Amino acid sequence: MNVTIDAKLKAKCPRTALGCVTAQVKAGASPAALLEEMKTRENEIQKLPFPRGVLESVQVETTRKAYKALGKDPARYRNSAEALLRRVVAGKGLPEINAVVDVINLVSVESRLPVGLYDLGHVVGDIVFRAGCHCSPIPSARTAARRAIPSERWSRRRRSRCWRLSFRLPARKDSGAGRKECPTC
Repeated sequence: MNVTIDAKLKAKCPRTALGCVTAQVKAGASPAALLEEMKTRENEIQKLPFPRGVLESVQVETTRKAYKALGKDPARYRNSAEALLRRVVAGKGLPEINAVVDVINLVSVESRLPVGLYDLGHVVGDIVFRAGCHCSPIPSARTAARRAIPSERWSRRRRSRCWRLSFRLPARKDSGAGRKECPTC
């Protein structure tokens, strides 16, 4: 399996880079130490003299600029790291989902970068990182749960049109259907 960055995305955002880590994990309840670490990070941000300052970090601003370069409105469609940071700044804390997702959320908050999580057991073929478009719908939370892809939190809010940076995953192994390419993508 190859993971690549779409040439059109790279042309508009030449500094785009990906880091990929694979691991065999079980998505069970988060251990107490992980939950404590999450609370520690939340408290560190809350205790800053100006907590909203985390939203102006270089990483968040760079991601917002990338969205703008791709014609997306970053004020309307936030990347996952910014959305998590906004939750913490608002006092809502980090969501507790399961050990795997909680680790990814913690990494995202600490790095200030969006982090995706995918179950490779449900991926067929290569993965291409590209800008989402109106023809690539985001699966509902129910669909994502059935496919065991507990990735970006925004998939729970947006069901129809995708105007975010997103991985476009090939069809499930058992579906037999591929994705149709949009002529504008």
